[in-house]
Order: sequence, then structure tokens, then C-alpha cells
Amino acid sequence: MFFKRVYTESIAQYSYVIGDKDELVVVDPQQDINIYMDIAKDAGMKIKKILETHRNEDFLIGSSQLSSITEAKVYISGHDDLEYEYGEKIYDEDEFEVNSLKFKALHTPGHTKGHMSYIVYFKDNPYMVFTGDTLFNGALGRADFYGKENLNKMTKKLYESISQKIFPLGDNVILCPAHGAGSACGENVEERPYTTVGYERKFNPKLQVDNVEEFIQMNARMQYKPPYFSYMEEMNLKISQTLECYPKLKIKYPEDIKENDIIIDIRSQYAYNNNHIKNSLYIPESEISAFINWIVEREVDILFVSDNRDSKDLNKIYKDMRRIGYTGELGFLSGGMLSLIKKGKEVENLKTITPEEFKENKEKFFILDVRKKTETKKEDIDTDMIIPIEEISDRYKEIPRDKNIVVVCPSGIRSNIVASFLKTRDIQTIVLI
Repeated sequence: MFFKRVYTESIAQYSYVIGDKDELVVVDPQQDINIYMDIAKDAGMKIKKILETHRNEDFLIGSSQLSSITEAKVYISGHDDLEYEYGEKIYDEDEFEVNSLKFKALHTPGHTKGHMSYIVYFKDNPYMVFTGDTLFNGALGRADFYGKENLNKMTKKLYESISQKIFPLGDNVILCPAHGAGSACGENVEERPYTTVGYERKFNPKLQVDNVEEFIQMNARMQYKPPYFSYMEEMNLKISQTLECYPKLKIKYPEDIKENDIIIDIRSQYAYNNNHIKNSLYIPESEISAFINWIVEREVDILFVSDNRDSKDLNKIYKDMRRIGYTGELGFLSGGMLSLIKKGKEVENLKTITPEEFKENKEKFFILDVRKKTETKKEDIDTDMIIPIEEISDRYKEIPRDKNIVVVCPSGIRSNIVASFLKTRDIQTIVLI
């Protein structure tokens, strides 16, 4: 047997390559299809089948592109007629073989109506199961995509899929989810490299219930839906273009900066706070995919500012932005902040305060907390206003402008991002670091 997991850190996504002898199957491929081509070439094997667990919401799928190169057959769910432009429909309990391996499809709705999982049998025994967004390490796939009116119904379907389809496979079966820690498709996914059906059955905190009513009470909840998800849902039905393998970030110079460019500073938090371009936003490079969609529209032209010009970093930024559907021109400032300073361009700083200074003068500040309400605890500091980063673009006008505002969050990353956003709206704040 051949098995390899492919992890895309920026979107916490897992895809898989599995096969036997000379044939391979790819599960939930991303658009960087060269990854799978290289795996097949190095293994001396051929990609014959491509499986999609569901219509993905958080990244552009690469199934149709990979199929066009390899002539592999793509299987998509036949249980939810979404008018795919590609693929062959597969249904509950359909089976196929890849040499000595047997695959069986399972209809596991809940996260989506047509969601499929796939069992792999080795020597006639269930060996592993690809669960897509049904079940994660220590978490569940969210069941709120069909609106509040369908929340309980979809959560019930999720319970039935796990208890009636996944659990009966046996505790020793290896469980292969489509996402890891940090994914927007599930809350509080645990940072563990591997898991089994039995481990999740016994220790997943979302599954420690006695019946479906308890499961719904614990897990039926509306969550924040990133704005780009709707675009992903539409695009992932189409035959789309392959994500380019080389960066298309345009190299720009200080004189090239346009008035309508959205400037994203991806340097360290401390570098940005010390000096940055006027009206620029702060988002650290490692958090771009997680937070940019809450404060920057998808179609705009973006200029990135960094002091690191390594070609690998440029390539990664470009791919991350295209993966989540940003379609505008993507540029990179040659020479970073130093080039601006040399040109005499206006730079600004962002005020910060240490925990010690804050504690001594707390009564003087209006405290803006940018965490979700579900993250706050009674023992946390008192706040004057809670506006999660997910809501800041819609609610920033609620923030009083005559107060001495301190923005807070556990790590300082979200508060720094929000403070930079508010500054572009002429709301001056101080960041607790």
C-alpha cells in the first residue's frame, strides 16, 4: 500500500494520496496539482481516481484540473444535485477497487447534505476512512451552512452519520479528516497528527453525549462564515484553471503605489507598530488566510509590504491568496519599508501599551475586546465593548471616537490587526501587547 498526506498549513487542509501497485487515488486535491503529479512520478505510479468528500467552502478544489492532466475519473456526491460541471456521481455503499484495495462510499450528511466519506478496506477489513468535514481530531464539521432554520436538522444528520456510519467501522480504523487545527470548517480542532475512530468516540469532547437530543443541544450553533465561502461554493462546481506554480506578484516601487491599493504589511508586529505606510493594514504572513477576508474585500488590488523578498515566500503568499479566491492584482513592494524611508514617504506608528502600564491606568481606558463572546470567561478583564474581528468591518461605527481606546485579545495578533483597520477609518487606538 502507498499512502501520503498533503498538508496546506495556511488553510489547515489535508488532502491524501493512497494506492496500491501502480495505481493511485487522490482525495480532496487542492489546486496546486503539481504536488500530486510529483508524488505519482516519484512513486512510479499513476493517478487513476479522484474523490471529493463534499463541495468545499474554504479553498478552491483541484479535481477537474488534475483530471484533465491525468485522465483520472473524478467522483462527486450523487446525493446533492448541485449541478457540477464535471465528475461522475457516486452513491452510498458504491464500491470500487484499486488493485488489492477496496473503497466504499458512505453518504455522511450533516456538514453538507451530499457529504461523502470513503472507507478503505485492506484484506477485506476496514482499515481507514476519509471523513472529509464530518469528523475532525477533537471536533466536528460545522452544520450551520443551511441557515438557522435548518440547524437542528443538519446537526441531527451529522449525529446519525457519525453514530450510524463512522462508529460501526470499528475503533481501530484510522480516521483521516479533511482539516487540521485552525480550520474555519470546524471549531477547536485539536493539534494532533493522527487519530482513530475509537479515540474520537471515547475522547472527542463533542461526542460525549448519550443521545441525539444532547448532541443537538451541545453542538447546534451558528458560527461565523467567512465572506469568501460563498464564492468558493460557487466556483467549486466549475471546471476552473490550475493554480499557477510560480508567483505572479508584481514587483512595485514606492512611486507605483496607487491611491486605491490596499496595503497589507506582513512584517512583524513590532516592526509595523514602530513604522508603517499611512493607511496600511497589519496582517502577519502566517495569518493572512485566516483574517484577511474579514477586513479586505476579495476583488481589490493588494500591495504587500515586507522586508523579506525570498522567492519562496512570494510564491506562498500568491498561492494563499488565490486559494481563497482573491482575484485582484497582487503586488509586492521592492525594498520594503527602507525604500519608502529613502524616498521620503510619510510613515506612521501605532501606539502600544504593556500589561503593566495598562494595569496601572486601566480606569482611564475604553476597552475594546475583539475575541468571540464564546472565548471570554468570567475571570477575564472587564471590557467596555466586544466586537469580534469577524464583525469589525460591519460594526466599527459603533465604537466611540471620544474615548481612549485600548484593543485587546489573548495573543495581541487580532487586536493589532483590528487597530490597524480602525486607523484606516480614522479611529485611533492603543494596542495591548
